[in-house]
Amino acid sequence: VTKIMFGAALCYFGGTFKTSIAAAEAFRTMIHYAHSGVAVFEPGTVMEVLQLADYLALEELKAGCGEYIAKSINTETAAVLLQTAHTFGESALVDKCVQFIEVHTEAVVSSEAFTEAALSPDLLCKVLASDALTCSEELSLYRATVAWGRAFCEQHPGTSLAEALAEPL
Repeated sequence: VTKIMFGAALCYFGGTFKTSIAAAEAFRTMIHYAHSGVAVFEPGTVMEVLQLADYLALEELKAGCGEYIAKSINTETAAVLLQTAHTFGESALVDKCVQFIEVHTEAVVSSEAFTEAALSPDLLCKVLASDALTCSEELSLYRATVAWGRAFCEQHPGTSLAEALAEPL
């Protein structure tokens, strides 16, 4: 099974397999899944396993990663997990992350992950557009958005704060 799976992946992706996308433990998890149909996820490798599952089109493994990640959402990880779920097309996980952010808005927007521009501008807009955000003051949401914009500008030299915040605000 493993030879067939990797052989098909090599043909499909042009004959090369990029092992740099996953740590050794993530690769072992994926191999174990390929042989047994069972995966045991670890917090430190689940994102790499998700990346491998996406790369190799292992939809059930992707879904398992999504379920594990959904159970791991907290105020420090919600923004990063939302971006990752969006990147890998995990719409159910995107919805769970947005729901978590709606319930824990103030804690999430004051987290380092949020202010370090973990979210893309389109996802930030999606979050800000929600009518279900639980925030005692609009001002704290505004300040968090401006902090996100500053971090975005640092990561994208040549982008002004006005350009970064044009769509979100």
